[in-house]
Amino acid sequence: MQCIKKIGLLLFGILLLMPAQSQEIFTGELDKLARKYVKKKKNKALIIGVIINGNYYVKGYGELGKNQPQAPTAQTLFEIGTLSSVFPATLMVQMAYEGDLNTAIPIRQLLPESLTFPAFQPQICTEVVINLNQREGYPLYPKRAISCKDDPLASPVDPTLCDLATHSSGLPNQLGKQQYAWHPFYSMNFKAERINDWEKLQFYNRLEQAPIMDHPGIKYRFSTAGIALLGQLLADQKGLSYADLLRSRITERLNMPQTRAELNREQKVHLAPGHTAKGKPACCWSFDALEPAVGLKSSTADLLSFLVANLNTKDPYWSPIFEQTHQPYLGMRRQKLGKPTWAGYGWLSSTLSKESNLPVVWMNGGTRGYSSFMGLQKDKQVAVVVLSNSANSVDEMSFKILEILIDRERLLMETAAIDKDQSSF
Repeated sequence: MQCIKKIGLLLFGILLLMPAQSQEIFTGELDKLARKYVKKKKNKALIIGVIINGNYYVKGYGELGKNQPQAPTAQTLFEIGTLSSVFPATLMVQMAYEGDLNTAIPIRQLLPESLTFPAFQPQICTEVVINLNQREGYPLYPKRAISCKDDPLASPVDPTLCDLATHSSGLPNQLGKQQYAWHPFYSMNFKAERINDWEKLQFYNRLEQAPIMDHPGIKYRFSTAGIALLGQLLADQKGLSYADLLRSRITERLNMPQTRAELNREQKVHLAPGHTAKGKPACCWSFDALEPAVGLKSSTADLLSFLVANLNTKDPYWSPIFEQTHQPYLGMRRQKLGKPTWAGYGWLSSTLSKESNLPVVWMNGGTRGYSSFMGLQKDKQVAVVVLSNSANSVDEMSFKILEILIDRERLLMETAAIDKDQSSF
């Protein structure tokens, strides 16, 4: 625990110095990307935070709103949407690492006894040929179809906590109409001004009726409901609310005081006003049961603190925890921006580019009025946070920023090597 406190103090000192850091990094192509985004009338403000070999840089662009002409700072708060889902997955691995949890336990064993949870029933599928008469006077033509029925010799399969963390539980993305329907690979289209959310017990009751659509642990099917369930089950195991669990085990230890679902009066002052994809004002959302998956607000400073811990390979406590969350456990057919992608625990992992062939660990998020991205490349010790108070995606820009930073670091290393060789003569 003493080690954890030291890390927190170190991060606090570093982040205080961020405004004084050189802004040389925000020149050239990176600066053009940011200015191009905020130049569009539909977009408002943008802030970028980067880490390069222990050096920290933060710069805000645009204007927060019609009556707020200033750019965001490292302390400005944003809704982060599904970026929130990284934290329950981290909590799961952390609790397992400390011996408090068996991640292979079936979900039904962790729910209240009064509730039942659906299981996946393996099926037997065969191809059948059906002869159809297209029109009178014409010959029959065959049509092929797949016929499936429950396998009487196979037992039902229960999803586990690990399946929830990798989005392979088989649960659907949402459990009702007008719910939060963000997906990391698709564009967002929120038509509802308000989101239907429930208290925990109502949420659990809804889950009883949810179909398990795939064999658990095999197919990636993004599920907001699944990640929310993960966070709530972990909180139940400790007899705490999810907010208290997150605060006591992660945000307090890693110096992330602004990362929370419910803001106090002072924090609300620092919340950037949200804007839809069309540039219209959008109110913030308040979640209850879905809080672990989509409900957090955070700042660039806080998320950089989190990335510091993720990049640190020498810390005996946090390093193995984050290393396990980053591992690519499940491949998927769909690619992100043409990049081969795998699912980790809460995170996704994609190949940055064909040229570099480097794996980048990342997650994005968005709500009706905000968009966000967080990514890192551990071998190169490079990371980026991009937050916007516009619903328009920042994903493509964020991946490009990572490419720029890694290429810049490569050029600096090559230059240093040349200078060293020349000095030896």
